[in-house]
Amino acid sequence: MCFSFSLQGTGLWLLRINVLAAALIVLITLSSCGLQEISREGEGHRPDRLLNVPFYPQTDYQCGPSSLSSIYAYWGSPVAPSVIASELKSHTHRGTLTIDLYIHAKKRGYRVSQSEGTLKELVGLIKQGIPVIVMLDRGIGFFQKNHFVVLVGYNSKGVFAHDGQEKNRFIPVDEFKKQWQRAGNWMLVIRPR
Repeated sequence: MCFSFSLQGTGLWLLRINVLAAALIVLITLSSCGLQEISREGEGHRPDRLLNVPFYPQTDYQCGPSSLSSIYAYWGSPVAPSVIASELKSHTHRGTLTIDLYIHAKKRGYRVSQSEGTLKELVGLIKQGIPVIVMLDRGIGFFQKNHFVVLVGYNSKGVFAHDGQEKNRFIPVDEFKKQWQRAGNWMLVIRPR
């Protein structure tokens, strides 16, 4: 048996390999996106409890005001996120501070408590019909990327949250616990007086 190698077709051969590699990358990317959508809608993601909390999609750096709007509307006193944002003192910080959410709700006459919580407490509050604002850290390594969401439901595999532009987003329990722990397990409970 004899093998021969020719440089004459090398350019075409490399072009074919590059095209195949690019096609493979696109196929893998599309496949993983499709799998993610299937898993979000899958059987394991039906809530055991899901509160009917109004949803206000957030604009840039306005997850705090959007979260407060959802809670206020749930308790029967809707306030637009833009109104809340204009009332908060820290809106120039490209976001909202936890203390600002607390003070804003207090000034509106709500019973408010913030604490370092547990998953058991969160589930207990949702069982009682009380949605909870939590802060998640979605950063990488030492880089923080804090974000407020409103927990509105749960099941044995995770929690459901109003999250940015997505209503009732399912977050797997391991992902949620990791992001919540990085943010100090901070939670804000707002109830009417």
